[in-house]
Amino acid sequence: MGAVIGRRKGIVMITVAARLIQFAALASVALVAAAWTTASPSPATFNTPGSSGEDAARERLAAIYARHPHDPFVELALAESYETAGRLDLAEPFYRSVMMDGKGIVPPTLASPSDAGKTLDQIACTDLRAMSKNPGAC
Repeated sequence: MGAVIGRRKGIVMITVAARLIQFAALASVALVAAAWTTASPSPATFNTPGSSGEDAARERLAAIYARHPHDPFVELALAESYETAGRLDLAEPFYRSVMMDGKGIVPPTLASPSDAGKTLDQIACTDLRAMSKNPGAC
């Protein structure tokens, strides 16, 4: 009887751990989305390089990154933000980090329909190739 209870308890713990991992991934996406939306009053403001909305969003993302340095969602958001600002030198290391930290992770939502079914590392590689205009960039 004790072995059955122990096994059930182990299954419950594994299930709870899996749910916590799913929750952490979704919370990460929510934090990134919050950083983008709350720091930027409108998409037009955010997309204007050098705008205060873009700078504020990037600062919020940098603060989130400081707390979660290997979060591929935050790294990808920072890479895209730096690329939009024309700071390719700062975007490239974040794209490369996503290629390591985002292996096998398929994002629950996508900004671009062309990325459907791709993992974060594949998305980062595609973006890095396009940014650097180098098909062998990754």
